[in-house]
Amino acid sequence: MSGGRNVSPGLFLGGANHPDVVVYLKRIDDAPSIATFPYRQSGYTRAPRLTFFFASKAQPVAGGGGWGRTGGHRRGRDVRTGINSLTAALLVGVAIGLVLTPDGRAWLRHPTLMLGSRANASAVAPEPASPALVVASTAPTVPAVTPLKDRFAKGTLRIGVFGDSMADGLWAGLYREMHDTPGVTVTQFSEVSTGLSRYDYVDIQAKTTRQLAEHPVDVAVVLFGTNDAQGISLDGQVHAFGTEGWKAAYGKRVEDLVVLLRSRDVAVYWVGLPRMKRASFDARMTLINAVVAERMAALNVPYLSTVALTSDADGDYDAYLATGEGGRRQLMRANDGIHMSMAGYLRITEPVAQRLRHDAGMVEAAAPGAATPVAATPVAGGAGA
Repeated sequence: MSGGRNVSPGLFLGGANHPDVVVYLKRIDDAPSIATFPYRQSGYTRAPRLTFFFASKAQPVAGGGGWGRTGGHRRGRDVRTGINSLTAALLVGVAIGLVLTPDGRAWLRHPTLMLGSRANASAVAPEPASPALVVASTAPTVPAVTPLKDRFAKGTLRIGVFGDSMADGLWAGLYREMHDTPGVTVTQFSEVSTGLSRYDYVDIQAKTTRQLAEHPVDVAVVLFGTNDAQGISLDGQVHAFGTEGWKAAYGKRVEDLVVLLRSRDVAVYWVGLPRMKRASFDARMTLINAVVAERMAALNVPYLSTVALTSDADGDYDAYLATGEGGRRQLMRANDGIHMSMAGYLRITEPVAQRLRHDAGMVEAAAPGAATPVAATPVAGGAGA
């Protein structure tokens, strides 16, 4: 084997004139040894070799040859057996990893494609079936809630922010805007990669029910939709995104969430999705905004649009937008063209905070130098990356 070179202990790679396919067998209890079986076939100018690595009390696990004909059924079977063994070991390792890790078990329960930081806008929807079924979208009777002014007059106001990764930023902005108001707390209930389309992944209705039982709030600021441009499965039928059946089903889930919140005497403020960079994705978010805005009007729930706030003077997407400080342009968006920078989140938060202050009668109550209230803390399981 003088034509080869050692690149690691016990691992041999063939030289230029003697191509080998070599698989290293991990040492068991003794130093590995090498056995090389050259084979030739007339008509070929090169002589590839079959090389195995052995360890004490072990069997050869793999091997192979370069190009040419093997000429030897036993060695061919050994090669196939070795490759099959390695493949089986790899699959067993993957299966063990899925079973033994929390993320793996979660994926096995709900197999879906979630790709890191892009998960919150790229979850893969099931293939749509017929969209013929249309769900009734008649607005239900929504319970009345205690006015915010009456709540705040008692000295406290508990605000909760519900939604997906976009709502994470809204929570951060709202906390910065209102943390200096005595008696006000802002709690994060949002979670990345969630939405109202895929209840097979996370059932938001059930999740919100649990959250309210554990952490009651007076106000719910809601921002969903970034992950919702995908089919909705309902009663065994998948409604393709954008169809009439989808609009009715999505509107029903929006209504159900509002009814749940208000049945717990929680005032609801729904925040719309911002302008998006990619035109096709922006069109999907515009459709979701339209469905939500229609349902909020029917339910008499405040809907705060953010499209104009996140568009340039021509109504188009621009990562840099003019501020009130002499028209200076500032970066408002993240690199993905979906999420916001901190400045962007503060931009869409400001009108939300103003509306809450107005409805709670805080405009006169807020005083400079007021004591800082209890710090806002994300709800367990609700914090996002």
